[in-house]
Amino acid sequence: MVCQILTSVLKHFFARSRPFSIIDEDIYTFFGDCQYCESFPSGHTSNAFCMALSIGLLYPSLRPILLFYACAVAISRVITTLHYFSDIVFGAYLAFVVVYSIYFVFDFVRKQLQKLIAKINFPSISN
Repeated sequence: MVCQILTSVLKHFFARSRPFSIIDEDIYTFFGDCQYCESFPSGHTSNAFCMALSIGLLYPSLRPILLFYACAVAISRVITTLHYFSDIVFGAYLAFVVVYSIYFVFDFVRKQLQKLIAKINFPSISN
């Protein structure tokens, strides 16, 4: 969800035209205003990589097939002229940063809680 929100905010901030706009209408904008100005970054790519990286953290044996799936989604976005190569690269990078940032924050909190619990002497319950 964090990845999707960041992607949406960046799409509206950059307002980059899609490749088919150049091909069909000869319109190219970056920080512009046009009908199809939501190219950068690729939302499909960022979502596919967020899902692949997240599930890959939980199930390392599935990483290769998950990353293959995410790459296939990314490449399909370029082939269909909906995104530039830089759109999918940044979408994948954004997913990587978001997933591993969240992972490291939760891992840090987990370790701190374990230290805290280790310091507490819980009374034993015996009959």
